[in-house]
Amino acid sequence: MTIQEIEKYIKTHDYLVFKYQSEYYSLVKKSSLLGASYCLIATDGGQQQRNSLEALCGQARISGTLLGEAIKQAEIPEADDPAWQTYEAIRHCAIVHGSEIHFFYHQREYWIAHAPEGFSHLSDDLGNTQMFSSCSDLFERARIEGKPLKEIWEDVMIDAY
Repeated sequence: MTIQEIEKYIKTHDYLVFKYQSEYYSLVKKSSLLGASYCLIATDGGQQQRNSLEALCGQARISGTLLGEAIKQAEIPEADDPAWQTYEAIRHCAIVHGSEIHFFYHQREYWIAHAPEGFSHLSDDLGNTQMFSSCSDLFERARIEGKPLKEIWEDVMIDAY
């Protein structure tokens, strides 16, 4: 993907999510009174921000590689691609973008949601709720039937995200 293709995509979407070396990242254009800025956001890391997409691509690094080079090798799955339902992709969208996730596991309905104070919770259709101080904490510590989410994810059926 080129810088021009990214610019075109970001004009019609809030952000661009891509996969590079098994990790998911987001490119976000932010607007303020001072003008536009672009951010590269990793699931578990901070964000790198510059005043232009060109500067971000020329200065920000992913795993030691300049973003401009990494994006050429990045995977950007189609909207209906099952890759979006992997544990890593769902985790990224929930942590970085605050996406609410609805899914089924062993005929039970579950959902991951977020509170304005930064708390996140995993709830089920029986009224059970596990509260966490952050969405990252939820994905690290939440349990269903005594198992971590990552362990059960291949058996989960995503309803909405």
